[in-house]
Amino acid sequence: MDVETQHEERSAGVARLRTGMRWLALGSIVVLGALMSWAILSASNGSPAGMVAANSGSIAVVLAWVSGHVAITKRLQRLAAAGSGDAT
Repeated sequence: MDVETQHEERSAGVARLRTGMRWLALGSIVVLGALMSWAILSASNGSPAGMVAANSGSIAVVLAWVSGHVAITKRLQRLAAAGSGDAT
């Protein structure tokens, strides 16, 4: 595999990872909004179980977003390091 092909594949991988990061953020925002609405509605209806479930779900979404963001960021850093190694 020549250097140009490796560079193109790396660029395509970076583009996919950046797109995945955007979708991860967008999906997390949408789900958090829905869970927060559920918590508010549960509170207004006097349902403590619904509030607890919505808040637990929100925590799970935030943890999933953080772990996904960290994993994608680390992969992008590895690709950048591999790319800078090709230049030398």
